[in-house]
Amino acid sequence: MYRSSELCLEPRSCRKKQAGAALLVILLLLVSALSFLFVKNLNKGISFRSEDAMATANALAQAKAALIGYASIYPDQINPNKGPGYLPCPSDTAPYDMPRSNCAASTSSLLGRIPWRYLGVSDIRDEAGERLWYAITETYKYSLPVASPPLNSETPGGVTVDGAGDVVAVIIAPNGPLTGQSRNTGPNNASNYLEDENNNGDLVFATQASSPTIEFNDSLLAITRKELMEAVEKRVLGEARRVLQTYYSTNNYCPYAADLGSTAGSQWGMNGQLEGFLPIDAGGTSPNPPIPFSSPGWFRQNQWPNFVYYTLANACQSTTPGCSGSGLLTVGGATNAQALLISAGRTITTPPFTAKGSAQDRTSLPPPPPPWSVNEYLDSAENTNGDPVYDAAGTQITPSYNDQMKIVAP
Repeated sequence: MYRSSELCLEPRSCRKKQAGAALLVILLLLVSALSFLFVKNLNKGISFRSEDAMATANALAQAKAALIGYASIYPDQINPNKGPGYLPCPSDTAPYDMPRSNCAASTSSLLGRIPWRYLGVSDIRDEAGERLWYAITETYKYSLPVASPPLNSETPGGVTVDGAGDVVAVIIAPNGPLTGQSRNTGPNNASNYLEDENNNGDLVFATQASSPTIEFNDSLLAITRKELMEAVEKRVLGEARRVLQTYYSTNNYCPYAADLGSTAGSQWGMNGQLEGFLPIDAGGTSPNPPIPFSSPGWFRQNQWPNFVYYTLANACQSTTPGCSGSGLLTVGGATNAQALLISAGRTITTPPFTAKGSAQDRTSLPPPPPPWSVNEYLDSAENTNGDPVYDAAGTQITPSYNDQMKIVAP
């Protein structure tokens, strides 16, 4: 039943109001439908762009993992003096699956494509179906027959990305072609794939254009020295552990340590010394024979003995064979370690300094014995206080801490 105020007293007027209301409803439905389609298409575009970006990001990450993996398990049987850490030369011959046989000294030759088959991965492409580009610093390239300098934790990277240095390699996804790029006529011309700072042949790269007026769609992913050496040092510790385990199985005890700061040729064990460097040379006061580190040859060649800290438990000296004495090492939650290896890593020279207050200096050490100079090699109060307790293996690496622990036994 209608109230009097809702009654339509004029039929013509009622019909006009009804028609107007119907038209308004139709317009609202139309606007709603158009809005729905617009939002749907907009979201679809965002989804497509996100999927494209994800495809490129995945390609870059896969290439980075392959390069670091290659460097950390480098096949030293090819050349016993070329140990872990070296990266392959870029490729410049289609299908860009194998590296150049040798990288020339010129920095302009250190840019090319990812040698995907050589790395043991598929033909990695970015979202546009383009193969990835790759640049490597001079000091980390594997080259024959040219001899490279020793490669270890102190070898800096020579690539710069967005002003940040100490980068050993950079991987670049060119994505789709931009104005003026002809990829069919210049497959090895970097300017047909890369833009601005990234195509001029030097080892300085950027993640964005130097000017808003420059077209730019390169996607970059860097490999820093820190990232590469974290993996390489694990390999180094693994090799040292293997040799020490063989030594123990032969002699039934762990050898005494050499002085920290001792150099090649004089890295000999000192009687009763439980921490320091690996005793790899004959001499000193230790009654124990040195560790036979003739193999792998790269361990000495690349000066890794200067980056491996070694400590044995009091119970495992030659005077108590079979670890029959008292006192084992504590490494995190493990309380029964017989011996421990710690990679010293790169020298930390910029703040913050964990538990030190000053930069590390391994060039002018005072006379040993340790633990006086242990602060120049290890990075935490727990690892440097001289007791048989150490950080847990797997402790997170930070800018002020790069100790990596590996228990020798059990």
